[in-house]
Parts: sequence; C-alpha cells; structure tokens
Amino acid sequence: MKVQPDCKHSIDGLANSLSDNDNEWWPFLSLRPETDQQLTWLRCLALTGLYCVPAVLVAALTGALFSAAVPSLPTLLALIAGVWTAALVAFRWGVAGPWNRRANDLHKNRRRRDQWMAQRSGSEKPSA
Repeated sequence: MKVQPDCKHSIDGLANSLSDNDNEWWPFLSLRPETDQQLTWLRCLALTGLYCVPAVLVAALTGALFSAAVPSLPTLLALIAGVWTAALVAFRWGVAGPWNRRANDLHKNRRRRDQWMAQRSGSEKPSA
C-alpha cells in the first residue's frame, strides 16, 4: 500500500521553494533571513509594509486617474491599514509559518548533529 505524503509537509515544501527564490524577495533580498533563522513578526510587518503601502498608493492614484472620485485621506489611510493587515496575516500564514517550521527543524538537526559529533569525538580514545 502506498502511503500518501503529509499534506502540510508538501505545502510547506512548496512555500519554502518559492520563498527560497531570490526573485521573490526583490527588491528586499537583504531582509531575507538565513534558512535556519526565524522570520519574525517585526520582519513580516516591515516586508508587508514595504510591499503594500506603495502598491495601495499606486492603485489609489490609478483609480483617481480613471474615475472622478479621488479618495479622501481617511479613506486612503483606512485602505492602507486594511490591505497591510490582510497582507500581514496572509504572509504570516503562507510564508512565515512554513519558513519558521523549517528553521526550527534545521536548528534541531544542527543541535543533534553537534551533540552526536561531541559524543563521537569524546568516545574515540587513542590506542596505546
């Protein structure tokens, strides 16, 4: 009987393969953490803000160019806050969740390997 792969593991693998692509981080490649480091709330907040605020402003300007209604400042600020919040939730769920699970696994594996290496080097005694 063939065992079906774990769905969450497959989704995490897909999400991590996309987020490992340098093109997906442009122009903020310098904000990408190492694969064994957590993608923190603060970094997620910064990244979603850096992507969303300009996108909302461009969308509002484009909408103003093609219609007679220009959004008021409170409407624009509410739109920015709403889109930023939605993007933050989506980014935390779709990118940071799989990223952080992988980072935890890599950290645990590195710690196990280091312990194993320490035990192995401690148990090897020179022959006399």
